[in-house]
Amino acid sequence: MESNARRIESILTDSTGRTWLATNTFLFYIDEETDELMRMRGFYRALQMRPSPVSEIFEDPYGRLWFGIWGRGLASYDPESEALQWEYQGLSDLRGDLIHDMDYVAGSGHWAATRYSGLLHRPSGESEWREYSSMGDTSLNLPSDTILCLYTDYDGSLWLCTELGLVHVNTDTLSTRAWSRVDGLPSDRILALHDDLDGHLWIATGQGLARLDESSGRIISFGLNDGLPAMEFQRRAITRDSFGNIYAGTVRGAVRFEPSGLNIETRAPQVALSRVWADDIEITPRLRGANVEIHLPRDHRNLVIQYSVLDFHEPERNSARYRLVGLHNEWSQLTDSRQLIFPRLAPGEYSLEVEGWNSHGIAAEPILRVPVVVAHPWWMNWWVVILAFAGLAAFIVLIVNLRFQSLARLNRRLDQQVQERTQELEALNAQLREQSQTDYLTSLPNRRGFTEKFAWLRAQMERYQRPFSLVLFDVDHFKRLNDVHGHDAGDQVLIALSELLRQRLREQDIPGRWGGEEFAILLPETNAEQACMVCENLRKHLERMVVEYNTESLQVTATFGIYAGEQRGTSIEHWMSNADAALYHGKQQGRNCSVIFSPSLITN
Repeated sequence: MESNARRIESILTDSTGRTWLATNTFLFYIDEETDELMRMRGFYRALQMRPSPVSEIFEDPYGRLWFGIWGRGLASYDPESEALQWEYQGLSDLRGDLIHDMDYVAGSGHWAATRYSGLLHRPSGESEWREYSSMGDTSLNLPSDTILCLYTDYDGSLWLCTELGLVHVNTDTLSTRAWSRVDGLPSDRILALHDDLDGHLWIATGQGLARLDESSGRIISFGLNDGLPAMEFQRRAITRDSFGNIYAGTVRGAVRFEPSGLNIETRAPQVALSRVWADDIEITPRLRGANVEIHLPRDHRNLVIQYSVLDFHEPERNSARYRLVGLHNEWSQLTDSRQLIFPRLAPGEYSLEVEGWNSHGIAAEPILRVPVVVAHPWWMNWWVVILAFAGLAAFIVLIVNLRFQSLARLNRRLDQQVQERTQELEALNAQLREQSQTDYLTSLPNRRGFTEKFAWLRAQMERYQRPFSLVLFDVDHFKRLNDVHGHDAGDQVLIALSELLRQRLREQDIPGRWGGEEFAILLPETNAEQACMVCENLRKHLERMVVEYNTESLQVTATFGIYAGEQRGTSIEHWMSNADAALYHGKQQGRNCSVIFSPSLITN
């Protein structure tokens, strides 16, 4: 059968035994008699639309099939009557929006997870869909409008995978409960869910696997030292067989395990002091013994404490939070730093509390508690008070003046120290911000950094009424290159491609890695035709580029989609959606080309 489908989005065998395939081009099914793959003819004609990718297939308890159609919405199909009709058409506002997942909850109705539009719900017995998102109905408290999957567990509870954590939805009251990295998850990006035979929920994330015990709220995390082939999992790539074994897919292969057979170490880690400095002088040797207390003079400048989380299963993933009771009674965020700095504590008694977490997400028992005592000034002693009352009035005035002078000196020193520490923190924050916005492999801006630079550049270009263009491109047949030569070879190609961008682009141009093999470029002072010339120059140099890997010489090509927006104030999603449409058209034309976006690409 003739078809240019290159990706299968969803596979379903319905209750009649027919197997359906959703692809990036058409909807197919397997003929039961001939065992041949057949195109669902008349599907798009019945819906009065051009052929478009199908992203999801779902069968509800009534035997009705549901199809998620890219950029449009949901259609239903009755196998008995062969009636096909639209059920929801609200995804056309955001280019590239689609249905990621769908399920049915008894007594509640149909639920659907979308790429950009949040959560969709059609209550039982109703025909209208409700949209829960930041732009629609906000009564359902969702951390993100991007929902990567949804899952109904053994007792009918609805769970959502988002880019900002795990969410449990009470379908009766529409109340929610969320878990994130602060609660022990390895990452906020949740990709897949499935429960085991004991009722635990297994969570695949962008940085490892976790198990949630809902009754206790305890989360246990697993990493490379637990046998995972990789830390990043694939979306919706987790399931359970009839024997209770869990299967999960990662970016470096699949893993299978029997949850009840895991030897999970639930022993809590210990937290211990490592080293202590007061005014840059180490005082650790003075703190030996069972009851450790830190005593500081009144005029100390700073206190530096280092501690250790004593768990060696995967020590680089250990974390901790702390508070200094008497100064800040609230817990800090979880951090992997092992050093605390407290500048110029006021006289008084404090209690430093540190709670460690090991790589499995288990909190330390007991919490490390260290008393910190800062001596009071000498003039607060009882004999000074008696002497003050017994002295002459002139002497009292003199003491008061001396006190004011002392406080002034202390305030100046404190101001200077606070300013120094503030400058250090600002420099550290700038460094962390740069790291969070930079792709670790190519050293180009990542999606977050590129989005911020886009907002700044768009404001500048609109202010001065100057043109600028956005280019979205990806490496052709990159998956095949990874499959044949390995992911390390693919990484070398991406590194070489990023270096080519630095060499061939202007200083004011902004390249970035959008994700995977996709790259984006911002071209200020450049219209669509000029951007096409830049893309053609890059494309030709890329054709001639040879990447030496082991004993092989690798060559790749790329397809470029170009969009030069004319609407003021449009979002990066709008720009990316149009550039993606041009890129998609270039892929259909045979790849290794540059395509400028036009409205006809959407209608076609």
